[in-house]
Amino acid sequence: MSPHILPKKLLFGLIPILFSVILISCKVEPVRVLDSQKIRKWVSWQVQFNAKTAGDSIAKKAFMAELRKYVENYVSKYNEGSKNDIRLLPPRELNCACDPALSALEVDIDWDRTDTSGSDTRVPPPPPPTPGVSGGEVEQNTELSAPSTEIPAAAARMVMNLPGNDQKGGPVLAIIDTGIDTAAFSGNIYSMIWQSPSGQTLHNFAYGNGFGGFRDDHAGRHGTQVASLILEQFRDKEAYPQVMVLKAMDSLGVGSTFSVTCALSYAIQNKASLVNMSFGYYGRSHRILKQYIERASKDSIVMVCAAGNVDGVRTELCSTTLDVGHELTSGRQFFPACYSREYPANVITVAGLNTALGPCYYQNYSNTYVTLGIMNTQNCCFFNSLIQQSSVEGSSFATPVASGRIGVMKLGEPGKRVGSFYVNSLLGARVPAITSSERVNTAKYVKNGDFLLY
Repeated sequence: MSPHILPKKLLFGLIPILFSVILISCKVEPVRVLDSQKIRKWVSWQVQFNAKTAGDSIAKKAFMAELRKYVENYVSKYNEGSKNDIRLLPPRELNCACDPALSALEVDIDWDRTDTSGSDTRVPPPPPPTPGVSGGEVEQNTELSAPSTEIPAAAARMVMNLPGNDQKGGPVLAIIDTGIDTAAFSGNIYSMIWQSPSGQTLHNFAYGNGFGGFRDDHAGRHGTQVASLILEQFRDKEAYPQVMVLKAMDSLGVGSTFSVTCALSYAIQNKASLVNMSFGYYGRSHRILKQYIERASKDSIVMVCAAGNVDGVRTELCSTTLDVGHELTSGRQFFPACYSREYPANVITVAGLNTALGPCYYQNYSNTYVTLGIMNTQNCCFFNSLIQQSSVEGSSFATPVASGRIGVMKLGEPGKRVGSFYVNSLLGARVPAITSSERVNTAKYVKNGDFLLY
């Protein structure tokens, strides 16, 4: 599905979680502080400079300095009426290696606690609405992650055989995730991994600089699982696509809107044909991420997004019972999946369906936001892992099935077409065809009742 991302890494000791929601939300809650403890990433903002300022290093430096001053002033005012001094730790400025318009500011705090009343709270300052230095905007750097999944990390590993060769000059399928473990595939995986014609290939966006390896260090190898399901769709073909590996999430499967936006910018600049996005966050639309989703749409890049999952012990996995609390609505949104409503031609949101053509119990559903369902005819809502002796579950893994099938259609195809074209083509070629009764039933959970069989 999530590299700068998950609340488990935000705190030490017994500090309550700073961000509330099932995965990650923009909503900030007060945090009660215990003796001599720290909060990390107290401030985490994403910055986007306009075209003029992006190329002016002096203006950018002044802009970031003003943001730091904004935080310092906030702390100073707080400390005026408090017995407890907040001490700012050295701020970190992150820059997107491939896009000078994108940066981020992170500030940690430390303090001594002298008040034992238990009433103390620390709430980070909101981003300034209109920074005094012109040329940029600031947005909360929202954390996101791969949707929660059942991945038994200790399962025996296997190697997925990849017969055939990559198609030079063929479609480039970008995977924004936790990276790829090449040891999970036969040796020709190396020839399939896309390399920039300029000779300066970037793979790792987990920390903003774009450099470093793309090795999948997630315990369940989330990105590798996703890649294997995409490549499985090409097994009976003579060629494979080129795979653009964009590691934007860390070993916990956590990233941020900054790391993902930077990776997406790189995919756009290098003319990826399709981007698989098996991750997300609950909350509101993110202004800066949305701008890049729009740019990709204008370039006719297909973005295949996971509808998201919910937490819970997987005891009801194959249940056909409907939990209405799992529906995506205007009041319960998961992004980037919910951009499918604003960009229906290019953002394809995918969820799993059970054998009764209803939503998989722990996955989100919506006949407004979910574009395509994937119904596993043999294994309920599970997918047999292709790289270890286990099964995996979640919308994270329904999504690459759709990405792979669209990728197959793009093999050897000249020019670009929008995502809706491929969805309609896949549905038209489905055997057996969707019946009217199936469509009526599934349309309660998936837009137009559209679904594919796996």
